[in-house]
Amino acid sequence: MGWTSSAPIADMFEVESINAWARRTADRCERRLVDLVKGFTPVAEPHPDDERDGREPGDLRDSWESEVDVFSQDHFRVTVFTRDRIAPHVEYPTRPHIIRPRTASVLRFWAGGQLIFAREVMHPGTQGAFMLHKALDVMRAEWRVIAREELARISARVN
Repeated sequence: MGWTSSAPIADMFEVESINAWARRTADRCERRLVDLVKGFTPVAEPHPDDERDGREPGDLRDSWESEVDVFSQDHFRVTVFTRDRIAPHVEYPTRPHIIRPRTASVLRFWAGGQLIFAREVMHPGTQGAFMLHKALDVMRAEWRVIAREELARISARVN
């Protein structure tokens, strides 16, 4: 035996409560999505003597930003982005390619515990970390849980 309401669920609560629910749900989803993206972002472990041209390990991970747009009680958007120019090269696979120096006459890097100098190197390419894709896969399941928890909060106040 069940019960069916003749009114939409939004009519069962005050508009302010529903709007607050939508905002809290969106905010929690934003925080969780950013945490997931940062967690999936790889951080290089450079050689202790490596000078990284101003880039510290974790620069990409720490560069993630986010925005929330709440359009209505049942429609919001969370945008996660970075202005770091290397992000696409980490997110997606890269093909093998030649690396040549841009401002110096030779490349300088550590490999196998040794300092190497070279006029060019053949980079084997990368697999891609798919940080955003992995985070979105997790959020597809988790956002409903977050929404239900926030709905239970306003429902408890109504009863």
